[in-house]
Amino acid sequence: MPCSALVADYAYLVDHRQFARAVELFTPDGRIERPDLISNGPSEILTHWTSRPATVVTCHVCSPPSFRELSQDRAMAVTYFTLYHLTYDGEGTPPMNDPVALGEFHDCFALTALGWRFKTRVVRAVLKRA
Repeated sequence: MPCSALVADYAYLVDHRQFARAVELFTPDGRIERPDLISNGPSEILTHWTSRPATVVTCHVCSPPSFRELSQDRAMAVTYFTLYHLTYDGEGTPPMNDPVALGEFHDCFALTALGWRFKTRVVRAVLKRA
């Protein structure tokens, strides 16, 4: 399903700081909701991502999405993810730390003229480091 590719592309593009390409995965009224932040529309999402210091390194390891609803032009899925997050300003491969969180992406996808896109992505923590 094309929506599964969106989940994988999101993780890759965000983790590789290709933010301008990542916002193209959203509808014009797309939204990300995290416990600490809500971003409405690609412009606001992009502003949030580009405000991250260049030293922030993330790695999202995602399960396959579990589709909860599916129609011709709308789909909903839940994807588990493990998040690695650290600050690194050295050369070469950053050192690996323990994951900072295990969470769920609750996604609503919409079929647009450009194909499937995220309409909403709600991030929920399941477990996080104390």
